[in-house]
Amino acid sequence: MVCSTKKNSIVHLSVDGDILGTYLVNMKYPYNICVSKNCNRLAVYNGAAGTPKLQLYLISPAIS
Repeated sequence: MVCSTKKNSIVHLSVDGDILGTYLVNMKYPYNICVSKNCNRLAVYNGAAGTPKLQLYLISPAIS
């Protein structure tokens, strides 16, 4: 997963670099992401001047 600062989203990539999905976040300029040790939470921090945010998301397994 990587941050797309200009599109205010998180991009999920495969090992080969293929885009698996994009996820909009409720903040401007997401900058840092971190996944918890048990892989069920995602923390996102932004680089917006004057209004920094830290948001926590639950990660649920995909249903296929």
